[in-house]
Amino acid sequence: MTLRRKIQSYGMITLITVLIWLYAEGQDVRSREIGVTGAVPLALADQDTMIDVEESNANRISLTLTAKGNTARLQTLSTYLGEMGILDLAVTVDNLPEGSEGRLALRPLIERAVLGPGGTTLADMGIILDRVQPATVNVQISRLEFIEADVLFQPQGIEIKPDRKIDPPRVGMMVPREVLDRLRLAQDAFFVEADVPKEQLDQLPEGQPHTITARLQLPPVLRPPQASHVRLMQPTVDVTFTIAGKRQSIDLASPVPVWVMAPSSELKLYDVVLDDQFRVLRDVRVTAPRELIEKLSDPNRGLRVVAKLSLDRDAIDTAINAGGKGAAEIDLIEIHEPANGEMQVLAAVPLNRDPASVENPATSFLSPAISITTAVPIGEVGFTISRRSE
Repeated sequence: MTLRRKIQSYGMITLITVLIWLYAEGQDVRSREIGVTGAVPLALADQDTMIDVEESNANRISLTLTAKGNTARLQTLSTYLGEMGILDLAVTVDNLPEGSEGRLALRPLIERAVLGPGGTTLADMGIILDRVQPATVNVQISRLEFIEADVLFQPQGIEIKPDRKIDPPRVGMMVPREVLDRLRLAQDAFFVEADVPKEQLDQLPEGQPHTITARLQLPPVLRPPQASHVRLMQPTVDVTFTIAGKRQSIDLASPVPVWVMAPSSELKLYDVVLDDQFRVLRDVRVTAPRELIEKLSDPNRGLRVVAKLSLDRDAIDTAINAGGKGAAEIDLIEIHEPANGEMQVLAAVPLNRDPASVENPATSFLSPAISITTAVPIGEVGFTISRRSE
């Protein structure tokens, strides 16, 4: 046999061997279930669309993949997934359902996901994704809009002169469209608050200007649970201010009586009796300028603190129609001072209807200079009304 024929014979044998091996590899298709944690991004690349996966832990989902391929490739896939721990699912706007919620299909996200070095995908590995459990998840979608809001600086515990400056006075933020629609419908005004820790303020002397970098805080209406995904475009502002005086606190030694206020024409016709537990407020704390706290601390000054519950005609009619039982909010606390032989109003502090703006009070009354809080919530005050006998 010539050398050439020998080479041809060896080449043919080699080719047949390779073909048989390739055929065997092609026929060695197996199916394997692989568990993995899939992570849906909280925000798309443009940062203007936010995604919340329902019933998930920070958008992480437990997935079971049924993959088909030969044994070696399936083992490589298992190794890659095991090393990754978390499978990042690349979501684009095209994958998202219309509107603010819907079902997100996971299969195309997994088929497009990077599974190995060099951007390796399932198709690159010759693996077919047969099934995904769950196949879809329900998502909430928030599309953000840019707005600007004024910055407020209202430090607790001090009085500041009116020449305060905030730089910049307005800041930008990204807010979900549905949150903005809700606020516009309710005609709610909101601001961003510049916060300086009380410990830092306590160290500043009075009577001279200070410039401090203050961290920005969202108002309660833009924080969870009322809203989510609101993003400030900058974390801080510079505030320049002069301290006029520092505030102090006092726990009142005596309970605060609750007075019922109503039009005189109604009080002539009806008797109003508060339920026993609402006739006085106990454990009341007043935070105010030092001069006022000194007056409240001195029993010889004769200051008196009273709470007022105002009843208008509608509240009275409602109580009468309910068999004489009614309820209303205490809407004002006043501090009275004797002057010229009579008691005069020294300060009037209205009910704070946004309790989140004050740290931890159960019920609070708030004015620019004075804060009054109770240790326990008051809620609505119950009362009984009856017509006076002729």
